[in-house]
Amino acid sequence: MLEKPKVSVIVPVYKAEAYLYRCVDSLLMQTFTNFEILLIDDGSPDRSGEICDEYARKDTRVRVFHKENGGVSSARNLGLKYAQGEWIAFVDSDDWVESDFLEVFRILSVDVDMIHCGLQLEQKPKKFVRYSIFRHRQQIKPSELLNPVYFSSCSVSYFYKRSLINNLGLKFCDVIKYSEDRQFIIKYLSSCSNNVLLIDNQAYRYCLNSSSAVHSERSYTRCLDDLVVLHSLKGLPLATATPFVFRLFVKGFILAYCIYCDKSKPDFHVAINDLIRYSEGYSHEYLLFQSFVKYPMLTVSAFKCYWWIRTIYHKMK
Repeated sequence: MLEKPKVSVIVPVYKAEAYLYRCVDSLLMQTFTNFEILLIDDGSPDRSGEICDEYARKDTRVRVFHKENGGVSSARNLGLKYAQGEWIAFVDSDDWVESDFLEVFRILSVDVDMIHCGLQLEQKPKKFVRYSIFRHRQQIKPSELLNPVYFSSCSVSYFYKRSLINNLGLKFCDVIKYSEDRQFIIKYLSSCSNNVLLIDNQAYRYCLNSSSAVHSERSYTRCLDDLVVLHSLKGLPLATATPFVFRLFVKGFILAYCIYCDKSKPDFHVAINDLIRYSEGYSHEYLLFQSFVKYPMLTVSAFKCYWWIRTIYHKMK
């Protein structure tokens, strides 16, 4: 590759031989061609590593790194270490993208620090549900992205400036298992001085599988990890400078926690007390949280109402 790539696409790979061809082929079919792909083989025991090497031999834009298994966060961090592009994108190896996924970089003419695009959830084969839909291109302040109307905790729905990541020394936390995306995104936002660009593109296909059911053990552990993340974010300038927006963020967390967590588990009651102590600083959220714990059906109704209002809002914009 002679010219410096505009975008570095980092793909952690682990037990992905069933999906990897679809993923990488979709990236190589991009209409915007000034990019590199970093395939990070995270000690995969199947043929994933061999498949990665196949692509590296065929296309100079593909670089492969093999490492011992350490999880998706350590794989992404290794990709960040060796990335050369001006912008960073993350793609999961079991997902795929449309050919215009990177097209925004052909026409990008504004100085922004982050780009937020939509994605589509594949709930069943070839059945997609749009998520994070923006009806038109617009710019917002970094603090506004915390508003649940805009915010997505999926790192794959954003493009990041590599220079900001390097200046901040930002890495994915490999201690927590499921909420590293949320922590990374908000810490990145805290370093942004320019606006965030929202684009009306749902080129990313996020594929769900049976293990991601909302009431699974994974969802419960993720909520506990969210609590750790929430505490780590409380003192950030982004939170203290925009208390109203951060309160909305807290509300979204409380709602998800009450829905997904199994109240019969001992850890739930420990986390309840911890979250109550945290939310006491936000009087409205404290009362809201108490209501959700006392009246579980209110939690479910509020969740449904939230998504209905969110959908109507995007249709009106």
